[in-house]
Amino acid sequence: MICIDDFGLSKHINLSIIHLIKIKKVDLVTIICTPKTIECISEHSKILKSVKLGLHITLTNNDLFSKELSNQSQWKYWFSVINTSSLLIEEEIFKQYHEFLKIFNRPPDYIDGHQFIHQSPIVSKALIKVLIKLNNKQAFKIRVFTQPPSYREKVLYSEPLKFISESIKIFFGNILKRKLSKIDIKTNRNLFSISSENISKYHQELNLVRKYYDKNKDIIYFHTSTTNSIKNKHEFMNCRENDYNFLLHS
Repeated sequence: MICIDDFGLSKHINLSIIHLIKIKKVDLVTIICTPKTIECISEHSKILKSVKLGLHITLTNNDLFSKELSNQSQWKYWFSVINTSSLLIEEEIFKQYHEFLKIFNRPPDYIDGHQFIHQSPIVSKALIKVLIKLNNKQAFKIRVFTQPPSYREKVLYSEPLKFISESIKIFFGNILKRKLSKIDIKTNRNLFSISSENISKYHQELNLVRKYYDKNKDIIYFHTSTTNSIKNKHEFMNCRENDYNFLLHS
């Protein structure tokens, strides 16, 4: 399954996603449902409904329903040093979920978190409580960031910190998968991305993904934009234009 993340994050990102949907290059789009994105999502809801849709839970932006949670660093969640209650996180997830329901009149096909925040210990605990309260386990899957070790050994990381941060997320992703399995909530098998800014390394990574990817069990996710000139700190992917051009011409 081909997925594009972050609809709602910026004008250039939204334009790229809408165009790729129109030319049938995408299977799944993840949606950021926060107060400032609702109008834009509603405006494009008709075209968005033509593909599978995921709720992209967001807890690190400055645009949340809960002002207390706004602008938190993702690492505060990962290391459970955020000064807030699990109940407040649950309420924020509920609000974003219900905004999705109001706009699309159906539950999301997938649920996950921006920057994989849903895999952090404190957020995953809140998410599972929300899922149990929703009592509709068959309605959707949870998208989890996990990858086979043999693949991880071959990825060419230009930054050691990126390898470490992704390894932390995958570690907690595997824990979340086991917890979801116990309450009969389905997940994808593996989740791949191509994130190199260097075009040569980008194609090397792409060829490696092709060797492991199974379209019936795995997801490849992309971050696209019609430009890399994005200044918002939450739109940090400098390879967005690479992803867009690849999908556009593949």
